[in-house]
Amino acid sequence: MAAVNQTAPTTSRSEAQSPHSKARREIRFGLVLYGGVSLAVYIYGVALEFERLVRASRGVEENAWTEILDQTGTTATVDIVSGASAGGINGILLGKALATGAELSSVREIWTDEADIGKLLREASDEEPVSLLRTDRFQDLLDNGLKEMDETATTGKPLVSAFDLFIAGTRLEPWMRQFPTDLGGTVDTRDYRKSFELKLRRSGYNREREEAGYDRNDFEPAANAVLAQVARATSAFPVAFQPQLIKLGTDNERFFLPEEPPASHFSDGGILHNKPFTETISTIFTRVASRPVDRWLVSVEPDPELFSTADETAPDDPVEPVEPNVAEVASKAVMGIPRYQSIAADLARLQEHRRRVEVTREKLAGIDEALLGRIEELQGAPGETGDGALLQWRNEVLAASDYFPERHRRLVRALRHLATLPSSAEQWDEAAVLQLEIAVDAAGQEAPDPGFEQRRIYHLLEMTKALQAEPELGGEARADLAKAKLQLWGQFDRVDELLWGLFDAEGDPPGGNPEARAAQAMDRLQTELSGVKREVKGICEELDRLSSTTQGEEPGRFTKVFDWFELWDAQLLTIAEVSSAEARDEIHFARISPADATYIGKPPADKLAGDMLAHFSGFLRKSWRSNDLLWGRLDAAEVICRMLAGPVEGKVPAPLPEAHIRAVQEEIFTQEIGDLPDDYRSHLKDKYAVGKETLADLPKTELTDLALRSSDVVRNMLRGLGKANSLPEPLRHLFSWLGTGLGLLLAVARRPVRLWARLVEAVKGP
Repeated sequence: MAAVNQTAPTTSRSEAQSPHSKARREIRFGLVLYGGVSLAVYIYGVALEFERLVRASRGVEENAWTEILDQTGTTATVDIVSGASAGGINGILLGKALATGAELSSVREIWTDEADIGKLLREASDEEPVSLLRTDRFQDLLDNGLKEMDETATTGKPLVSAFDLFIAGTRLEPWMRQFPTDLGGTVDTRDYRKSFELKLRRSGYNREREEAGYDRNDFEPAANAVLAQVARATSAFPVAFQPQLIKLGTDNERFFLPEEPPASHFSDGGILHNKPFTETISTIFTRVASRPVDRWLVSVEPDPELFSTADETAPDDPVEPVEPNVAEVASKAVMGIPRYQSIAADLARLQEHRRRVEVTREKLAGIDEALLGRIEELQGAPGETGDGALLQWRNEVLAASDYFPERHRRLVRALRHLATLPSSAEQWDEAAVLQLEIAVDAAGQEAPDPGFEQRRIYHLLEMTKALQAEPELGGEARADLAKAKLQLWGQFDRVDELLWGLFDAEGDPPGGNPEARAAQAMDRLQTELSGVKREVKGICEELDRLSSTTQGEEPGRFTKVFDWFELWDAQLLTIAEVSSAEARDEIHFARISPADATYIGKPPADKLAGDMLAHFSGFLRKSWRSNDLLWGRLDAAEVICRMLAGPVEGKVPAPLPEAHIRAVQEEIFTQEIGDLPDDYRSHLKDKYAVGKETLADLPKTELTDLALRSSDVVRNMLRGLGKANSLPEPLRHLFSWLGTGLGLLLAVARRPVRLWARLVEAVKGP
C-alpha cells in the first residue's frame, strides 16, 4: 500500500516492512544496456552484480553487498531497464529475476558454456540455410534458461514493486503510417523502429494514475514464450540469426497498438537503436518517488567510444577543417553518419533536467529564506505582540491561498483510495469509507494528516543537503547529520507502516460498526502521528545544534520550519500543481565500461577478449567468455560502490570507497577464479592476461576448421539466395555464381589450408 503523499508512491508493502529498507537512503538505478554481440557476456556480468545488490538490499541474500549497504545506510533497487540486442537479452533475464525473485546466476552457463561458435554454427550439410548460426539452438537456450530461472524462484515474490523494461527491435516490414496535417492533408511515413514494453506493477503502486497498472507481471512463467520471442527479435543480428516473426495473439496483445500491423518480422534492435537511452530517461522523468531518493541513470557500454587528445580541438585555437573528397563524402553519407547513433541529445536532455532541478531548488531556497526572515521579523516584536502578529500573518497567508480546503481535499482523496484498494476492501466497505470521510470533515483543520507529516519530513530532508555541503561541518558533526537523516527517513517509513496497519486486510481489522471503525481509525491516526511529530521535533532540535556549528546559519531554522510548516506547505502545494512533479528530483549519470573502472589499474584494451572480430570473438573460446564475465562483475562492482558513496559535486568529491570496492571485488575474485592471492589487484593487473590474448593465440587448426566450416555455410546460403524467387533475376544469378565460385575455391583450397595449419603448429611447438 502506498504512502499518503502528493507524489506517486512506488514503495510496496514488503519493501516498507523489510528490515533492510528501514530508515535508509534509497538509491534507484535505471540501466541502459547496449548491444555488442558476444560482449553480451560482459553485460551479463554487470547485470549479475546489480541483481546481487538488490537481493542483498531486500535481505533475500547475504553477500559482500550486505555489509556495505548496512555501513552506508542505503537500500538499492533497479526499476527501469532498456536494452538492445545483447543488452536486450540480458535486460529480459534481469527483469525476470527482479520481477519473480528468480536467480540470474541460474542462466550463467548459457553465456559461458553454450554461447560457443562450434555449437551455434550451422553444419555444412544444411542446405540453403537462412542464417549462419542455428536459430533453433538459440531458441532452445532461451526456453531452457527461462524455465531454469522459474525453478529458482522459490518464494515467487518480486524483488521490486515497480519495474519497466524497454527492448528495442527493428521491423523488416515497415509500419506504413499516415499523420494528418492541420490543413486537411496527410503525411506518409515508414516506421521501422519498435520498442517492446514489459512491466511489473504490484497492487497499490500508483493511486493517482490507474492506467499505470496495479497488478501486472509480464515476467511470470506463463509469459516465457513471449519473453523468448522478444529476446530473439532484439538479438536477431543480420545474417548471423534468422529474423523473428511476431504475430498478434492473446498472449502478446499488449505489445501492439490498435492500428499497428498484426505481424512483423524483426531483426536486431541495435540496427536503429543500439543505445536505447530515450525510453529510460523518459520513464525516469515520470517515476517520482514518495520519499527522498538518489536516482542514477547508468549506461553499460562494453566497448566505449574513446577520443584521444589528438582528436580534440582547443576552442581558443580552432583548426580549419580540410575539405573532404568525393569518396569521403559518399562513404560518410551512405555508411558512416547514418549508422552512427549518438547519445548527445539524450545526455543534453539530462543536463537540461538538471538545470531545471537547480532552478527549482533555488526557488525553494528563496522560499525558505523569505519565510524564515518574516518569521524572525514578527517574532522579534516586543512583548506578546510577536506571537500574536505571527499567528495573524500565518492565518492571513493560509486563508488567501485556500490552503486548508485544498489540504482537506487531498487528505480525503488519499484516505478514500487507501481504504478502497483491493487489499483493504474486505474490511472497509463503502459505509465504513463514508464514515471515515465524515470523521475527517468533523475534525476540520485538526484532522490527523499523514500526507502533511510526510511532506514536512521530505522538506526537512531537502534542507539537510545545504547543511551537508557546508565545508565547516566537521567529521563528527557529519556523522551526527547522517544519523539524523536516517532518523527522519525512519519516521517517514513509520507513517507508511501506520497506513498499512490501518487499512490492510492482512492486519488486525478495526472491527465494530462503520462509525466505530472510522472513529477507531481516526484515534489511531491521531495517536501515532502525535508520536511522529514528537520524534521529528526532537530531530529538528538536533539538526539546529549541528547548524549552529557552521557560519551563516539562522539559529533554530529546522525547528522554525517544523513549527510553521503550513506556510511552506501552502507554497509547495501550489508549486506542485503548476510545475512538473519531478522538478526536485535530481538524476545523476554514470557509465560502466572497461574504461570507467580504474581501481585495479588494468588498461581497458587488456580487459576484454570478446571485442575482436566485430565483437564476435567471445564465441570462440570459453576462457574468453569467462574472462569477460569476470570483468563485467569487477567493473560493475567498482562503479556501483562509487555511486553508493555519492556523486562528485563541485569541489567536494565523495571519498573513494576503497574498502567497499575491495570487499566486493575480492568476493567476485574467489567466485570466478578461486583462491584469493595476497593482492588480488596486482594479480589481475600483471599476471592475469586472458584479455590480452588475440586470435594469434588460438590453435591454427582450430581457426582453420572454423573458417572452412563457416565458408561452407556461406556457400550454401549463397546457393539458396540464387534460388530465391523474391529476388530480381540478376541478383539471383549473382548469388548463384558467387556460391559456385566459393564452392570451387573451397574444393581446391581445403586440404592445403589444413595442411598449412598443421605445419604452423608443428613448427611453433607446444
